[in-house]
Amino acid sequence: MDKACRDTQRPFAFRVSREDIIRFSESSAEQRLTWLQEARDFVQSALSQQDIERWYHLIKAQDIAP
Repeated sequence: MDKACRDTQRPFAFRVSREDIIRFSESSAEQRLTWLQEARDFVQSALSQQDIERWYHLIKAQDIAP
């Protein structure tokens, strides 16, 4: 198991292939924004409002831009 997966502060991890990174970097700005909006919509549909609020609270506490 990947160390990042075992880390209690960051219990979720995934790997991105070099090809995926290249393909994404070659995407247009519109395609990237569409991908980002779809990812945001997915997360919001999978989490309760309470979980989303907790998530934003943790982000703000770590000074990480959402």
